[in-house]
Amino acid sequence: MCFFKELSNLIDKQERNELEDAVVKSLFWIGEAQKDRSHASAWVKLWSCVECFFTLDNEEITELNARGIASILTFGGYSHEKYGDYEQLKNKIKKYYALRSKVVHRAEYTHIDQLLLEEFSFIVAWVIITMTSLLDRGYTTLAQVKEQAERLDKVKTKSNVKSSGRGELHR
Repeated sequence: MCFFKELSNLIDKQERNELEDAVVKSLFWIGEAQKDRSHASAWVKLWSCVECFFTLDNEEITELNARGIASILTFGGYSHEKYGDYEQLKNKIKKYYALRSKVVHRAEYTHIDQLLLEEFSFIVAWVIITMTSLLDRGYTTLAQVKEQAERLDKVKTKSNVKSSGRGELHR
């Protein structure tokens, strides 16, 4: 059921931990993105969904997002065959972030088409679902998620290990 009940309960919860709060923020922004008729504006709003999870620092934002999203989608327990190649996904996320920067920093608005928007919406939705699953596994802070993303990135980039059991998010 993709954690529908858990997501619904989070919205009404009065006191939330840091990760729960980030999930609720991401739900707000994905809703705003879905209502938006401008592809470029929706693109930026979708980035707000994921940046609330991965940009804890003000440096290396592109890398933090790429590492976080790729780790979550590849090793978070809900791998999708389309996103099984960690390095390829990480590079795609960096390209997508560059497209975001064109909107935000250069006022471009015609370079995001429907296909790109649909694919990134799918990625964002799976990140939110996987983050909810991490709550179910006992994660409470963004630092815990970041720590695991960094660990998995090091495992993947240094030894080029496939995601066959050794590389998974754990608690």
